[in-house]
Amino acid sequence: MKLPEKILYAHEHTTIDLSGPKKNIDCRLDDFDATAAEYRRLAEHGVVGIIDQTNRGMGRNVAYVQKMAAQAGGEITRDGLLQGAFSPAGVLYADRTAAV
Repeated sequence: MKLPEKILYAHEHTTIDLSGPKKNIDCRLDDFDATAAEYRRLAEHGVVGIIDQTNRGMGRNVAYVQKMAAQAGGEITRDGLLQGAFSPAGVLYADRTAAV
């Protein structure tokens, strides 16, 4: 099967920290070098962009993701506001149009 020339990964977490809500340190992804190496390998196979879905309640770190994009040589777009268990305080029942 021939793969498309350009591939977009649409739901990834460059870094994530669910260790607080889940009370388990194994729920934290923050190994910068390993993630950068993985993203570089993905680029070698045609991945041209990644949509990072990590929201504020999951440890979103914009500076970390920007540094990752520069290091890995790809484009990482950030998105993410999840209403639910991992929403920051005050967001769960907030007006969706007001949440940023």
